[in-house]
Amino acid sequence: MDGLRTRLERARSDAGITLAELLIYSFLAIIVLTLVGQFLINSLRVDAQVRDGAAAASNAQVAAASIGQGIRNASAVDLTEPEPGLLVLRTRSIGGGDESAWFCQAWAIQNGDLRWTISPDSIPISAEVIASWTLIVDSVQPATGKPFFSVNPADRAVDFAFTIANGDGAPILIDTTAVSRQPIPATGRVSLPCFGS
Repeated sequence: MDGLRTRLERARSDAGITLAELLIYSFLAIIVLTLVGQFLINSLRVDAQVRDGAAAASNAQVAAASIGQGIRNASAVDLTEPEPGLLVLRTRSIGGGDESAWFCQAWAIQNGDLRWTISPDSIPISAEVIASWTLIVDSVQPATGKPFFSVNPADRAVDFAFTIANGDGAPILIDTTAVSRQPIPATGRVSLPCFGS
């Protein structure tokens, strides 16, 4: 009889968990799940910030490379503001390779967009036409205390300084100078047919 009683007592004590134990386990599970959830949310937020930063840096590099290459290959450089809020940088440039040809290039900044186009002839520079040019990057703003472009036509040099938005992070700054590597012809600066004389 004592053996049966001992087995019954053991069965009762192992019958399950008490309400207090259940509440404690539930509370601990909630804490652990909250921590895991916060970790996951923060990981996703950081991932988005890294992607935004990488995209902004890539866009900044593309913009700087486009302008820099155009200026380095230019025989002439011109900066104009045909309308308020519309800034256009134009070059007469030569292509690379064995069969190089001269062509006109233009970059325009309007309403925070940096656009580019190329043509064998003079490029019209009205706001309507510029809207159809290739968009290089948007969210462009002038760098603090500097103009977008500063041109020295005699040296065929261009200082350009601007920022590109970087999501929630600090904007990406481009502040550099590009100088033409083309020799000045014996006839002097040649800008036709791209602009002026």
